[in-house]
Amino acid sequence: MHDVPVQGAVRPAVRPRGLVLVMLYVTVYLSYMHAHLQSPIISPYAASLGAGLVLTGFIVGSYSLSNIFGNLLSGYYIDTLGRKSAIMVGLALAGIAVSLYGVARTPSWLLAFRLLHGLAGGILVPATLAYIGDVSPEGQRGKGMALYGAAIGIAAVTGPVLGGLVRGKYGFGMVFVLTLVLALVGLGTTGGFLVETLDREAVARRPRTRSTRWHLLWTALTRRRLIAAYLLAFAIMFNKGVLAFVLPLRTESMGLSPGLTGMFFGFYGFFALLVQALPTNRISDRVGREVPGLGGVVAMGLSLLALSLVSSTGGTFVVMALFGLGFGIGFPAMTAIVADETDPEERGTASGVFAAVYSLGVVVGPPLTAALLRPLGPVLGDPLRTTTIVTVLVALATAAVLRRDLRTRFRRF
Repeated sequence: MHDVPVQGAVRPAVRPRGLVLVMLYVTVYLSYMHAHLQSPIISPYAASLGAGLVLTGFIVGSYSLSNIFGNLLSGYYIDTLGRKSAIMVGLALAGIAVSLYGVARTPSWLLAFRLLHGLAGGILVPATLAYIGDVSPEGQRGKGMALYGAAIGIAAVTGPVLGGLVRGKYGFGMVFVLTLVLALVGLGTTGGFLVETLDREAVARRPRTRSTRWHLLWTALTRRRLIAAYLLAFAIMFNKGVLAFVLPLRTESMGLSPGLTGMFFGFYGFFALLVQALPTNRISDRVGREVPGLGGVVAMGLSLLALSLVSSTGGTFVVMALFGLGFGIGFPAMTAIVADETDPEERGTASGVFAAVYSLGVVVGPPLTAALLRPLGPVLGDPLRTTTIVTVLVALATAAVLRRDLRTRFRRF
């Protein structure tokens, strides 16, 4: 699989069961709610402070920018100080940052607090991903990551709805208060139910020099199957970023109600949740990571191609279901690769790289598609078709990286 495994870096604790297992996924849910609660309100809040259109866009996007830096910077500390500690630091910083939103009086201060918020999210994502990788048995990591994805999906569905409702009834300030309360609840579930999975004493006994951090990062960047996971992560979020950019415009051009845009996204989210919550979440545990990972990404790319061809409400719902199925199958497989291919003392670093590439996909998707549309538009005629081409190219590159694994897998069949 990879180099000689590190023994003793994960505590031999009992796998979480019953209430503790429930609290683990509740903690994951709360670790993502801080961001999703803000998504429907951050633009109008920035505008209310006097931000112009360009500055508002920068404030919104600054979260993703600092999130990427947080992903890359936090990995080493997650592998040194532990996952539980990192989760608690991330939740505390997220609660503080969003609370500071409420005292911002100028767009510049809001931007500063938004960057701090992104750093907090950048700690939470790799920390929770590494934690799930630690506690999931080797033969059930696909299922563990699917439930992880389901918890994130529930946050992605409920967070914007709840944030919008609270803002509409009580104002911006109450959304920030609610976010702080949920962060405190998350600190309670983490401190009260989760045990530290990393054996920090075992890690501390190993010699670590100034170059150790860079060695861990280099290893995470160059290990073959991890590269495949990063490519799949980029592709899956590239598709999601383009969908978020194009679907509202397409709904409007079709003469449909703007409310249908939310229903389309909800339909995709429902099917993604369904695949990850039902017994189908064991697919990659049974047939391997390669085929579900590649298949899920290709299904998402093809669904965007289909979206460029349909012109009816019913057809759009069908396409969104296919998009959700692709995500629900692909996400657990690619995240399970990160757990499979890392030793405990390097899992946080690799999870940070994975999370950074994951965020990068959604950031560059819309502008890259728009840039490619100029030379390819006269031939393809639709930005979604450009996205499909990019997705297929990334899938082919991933298949090339995994060619030995795919050859072995198909021989078994």
